[in-house]
Amino acid sequence: MGAQKKKAKFVAKGLLQQKIKQRNAKKKFQSMKNKKRNRFERNSDAPIKKKPRNVTDDSSGSKKDESDMMDEMDIDDFLNADFLDSDNEEIDDEEAHDDVNFDEKASTKNKAKNTTQYKDDDNVDDEISSEEEDESALDPRYLTTSAENSYDDDEDEIEKEEEVEQVPDVEQEQSTGRTVVTMAILQKAENECFENKSISGLRRLMKIFSDACRSSDAADSNKDDEITFDVQSSVVYNRLMVNVFRKTHETFATLLALVPSTGEVDSKSKIDDKKWKKYSLVIRRFFSCTCYLLEQTTGHDIQLFILRELAHYIPFLVPCPKTSRRLLKVLLKLWSKSLNADVCMLTFVRIRDMALAVPFPFLELCLKGIYVTYMRNTKFTNEVTLPHHILMGNCVVELFGLDLSSSYQHAFIYIRQLAIAVRKTITSPGPDSFKAVLNWQFFNQLRVWTAVVCAYPAENQLRALVYPLSQLLLAVVRLSSTLRFTPLRFHCIKLLQQLALATNSFIPTSPALLEVLQLEPFRSSYKSSTWKKGTKGTSTSEIDLELSVKLSKTALDAKRVHDQIIVRLFELLQRECDVYKFNVAFPEFAVPLQLTLNKFLHSCAVPKWKAQACGLSDNIQKRIAWIRSKRSGLDLCPKDTAQLDDFLRGEREAAVKKIFENDASDLQKKLDASVEAATSTSVSDETVAKVKTMSLNEFKKSVAAVDAADEVGDFHFSSDEE
Repeated sequence: MGAQKKKAKFVAKGLLQQKIKQRNAKKKFQSMKNKKRNRFERNSDAPIKKKPRNVTDDSSGSKKDESDMMDEMDIDDFLNADFLDSDNEEIDDEEAHDDVNFDEKASTKNKAKNTTQYKDDDNVDDEISSEEEDESALDPRYLTTSAENSYDDDEDEIEKEEEVEQVPDVEQEQSTGRTVVTMAILQKAENECFENKSISGLRRLMKIFSDACRSSDAADSNKDDEITFDVQSSVVYNRLMVNVFRKTHETFATLLALVPSTGEVDSKSKIDDKKWKKYSLVIRRFFSCTCYLLEQTTGHDIQLFILRELAHYIPFLVPCPKTSRRLLKVLLKLWSKSLNADVCMLTFVRIRDMALAVPFPFLELCLKGIYVTYMRNTKFTNEVTLPHHILMGNCVVELFGLDLSSSYQHAFIYIRQLAIAVRKTITSPGPDSFKAVLNWQFFNQLRVWTAVVCAYPAENQLRALVYPLSQLLLAVVRLSSTLRFTPLRFHCIKLLQQLALATNSFIPTSPALLEVLQLEPFRSSYKSSTWKKGTKGTSTSEIDLELSVKLSKTALDAKRVHDQIIVRLFELLQRECDVYKFNVAFPEFAVPLQLTLNKFLHSCAVPKWKAQACGLSDNIQKRIAWIRSKRSGLDLCPKDTAQLDDFLRGEREAAVKKIFENDASDLQKKLDASVEAATSTSVSDETVAKVKTMSLNEFKKSVAAVDAADEVGDFHFSSDEE
């Protein structure tokens, strides 16, 4: 089968004359090589080796013309000859150094679909990504080779530059093979790169930059021989890093002819293919070093500096899809792991710039990457991680607004995955299936998709996702039907109310809230005196329901926790009324709620709870009377939906704005309180040193001075300390 395929390909090409010339040239070169080897062996008095049988003389190979060779070979010998394989090797060698533009690769693939089978098989190597070919030979740390390897088509210029780079400088240490970079050497390299804009100076500076970045790793992995330049001075290292990030983009733009009159490089500027082939390797080396620095650096100041200066280099990522993917991965990791708000925001800005600059498929990769990263890093939420999770969620909302068509597809897929998990829990309930749904990670995913849909609620945006998302939230509410998962129920109900408010949809949540009043602790038989005093549950400290998805077993019997649940319950009921209080049908909507509250008022034995229920009932009565007075003058029917939608539209929009402002202010107060609590618990070094030198009696007096009500007893040390 292979011989027939070779025959078909060879005949289809129709390049018999060219193949014969190439075969003769190879034989001529081999004969000249053998003559030189024999001459060297005779001069060294070595025994002459027997000449191989398959090697022909120069005269026989050069004088034999094409017709004679065709006469000596029959058709089977000719078609089964090995010059097909040798020719393929030559073609592969030529293609290995050919960096094809990524746009041309796509067009080549499309054209190949319409050609015949043998042409498609013959052009398989032409469709290989030029960047992947280069990366296979790059440095294992930075995926780059030495700076001398370029894609210059002008052989004379390459040889000239290599001769310049191979000239030994006075500062090179010939004994060790490494150059200690001094300030003079660095300034010389900077002048060649930044002032003269020469490719040799750029390669030399990038080599110094690369060796300075990976010097520590090379020492740990016993690869010191790969390091050419050694930066020992901190002043030189600092100058190198600052100038490379601040000025190298100007050299890149000059070499690629991308310097407009404004001085800024446009991300949509077309890069010349020939110039890109020439300088692509050194540009990818810079991005590889940048990725390494962002991965290894922990200082916020250095990270902020690199991220700020990286804005100038985004246009050079357009022809580098593989390098862009690697940089995106590094930025997403930094975005999710850094708790510094400035680093997180600046990292997201760079991700957004890349999503807008790099061609279309990269945007979908950004959408998928940022959501998956958010999902993996929001497994646990507490007072420390809550601000970071909120910031990450806002970044996800912003990025999904760049392309709503792609965002809808991704959102639909991920919401469907969440629905499958909920369906599995409903159809086959068990401890593991419930744990997979009733947790912080699952709820944070619901929260971010609710925020995305609320941010783009128009008909031509993501309004079609309101129904499946609301059904998913209601299913989670039904699964969290016990008292222990009441916090999660409240979280989901709040998301439903936000969804109804932003999309102007009717999503009733009052039935799910009123079900809490039917749970065991809140029934009519509940009395504060019936609960045992001195139990472990009664001494439970106050729990923040905003930072919980379930209650501990000790908190289930605590009256303080029950009070918190009732307070939160009536807050959400009031919020439910605020969502629909400007609707023309609010009096009818409030009827079942009013009946349930009246029943609770008659049966409840806790005065505090009765007062809250009575206050909510009075507010509902006032709102019902006000709506009836407003709609009494309307001359509309229920079928006039367009006119009914405009009923109290101005008042409603103002109320919606006020509700969101109140939510933002409440959240900001909680964040400020958590920050203040974290700072207040920290103790200075002077205080610690003073306490260490303080005697036991002095410590007792100091504590008593802070709070006279506290009684400090004697300390009881362990037997080891005694």
